[in-house]
Amino acid sequence: CPALGTIPSNECRQWRRKADRFQGTNTLRVQMFKACNRCPIKLREKDTSK
Repeated sequence: CPALGTIPSNECRQWRRKADRFQGTNTLRVQMFKACNRCPIKLREKDTSK
């Protein structure tokens, strides 16, 4: 994870889902929104879903 380092894959998946919509409710959500949307894993997901 670009923001948190090594995390379990299920936690990564949860953050990627949350990053689909921006919610500025706390600093961690904002940080993860930015990190997830430039993460290679999420970018690969977008490429395969087209």
